[in-house]
Amino acid sequence: MNKFLGVLGVLVCLMSLFFVAAAIVDLVGGESETPAGVLVGLLVFFSGTAAAGGYLARRKLFVSGDREREALRTHEQTILELALAEGGRATVAGVAAKTEMTVAEAKAGLEALAVQGVAEVSFDADDDIYYLFPGL
Repeated sequence: MNKFLGVLGVLVCLMSLFFVAAAIVDLVGGESETPAGVLVGLLVFFSGTAAAGGYLARRKLFVSGDREREALRTHEQTILELALAEGGRATVAGVAAKTEMTVAEAKAGLEALAVQGVAEVSFDADDDIYYLFPGL
């Protein structure tokens, strides 16, 4: 989805720049039948859409990976703090219920901590999965 939005941003930017160039040519040429005020308005509008398209492309194509890694680090810290408060034990549902994380984010964060060796995956008597944090 990020790539699609990034490409959409590039397309919006390019189309808008075309109209910015057309408005500038009409303003400088002076031979246009369109009033100068309308051309200035179009120039301002399409400059704004070009900037917005460029911003969207930049955010979705170049920055999102860093932002996702930062979010995962933040989620891991939140999970560790919660596990510490819960006596070194956490579940996916518990993390999702007690934080602003979605179930998918809670599961990904807990699994990342387990892969790193910070948490251990265990099962209770009902075969429910929970994560133990022996160092807490």
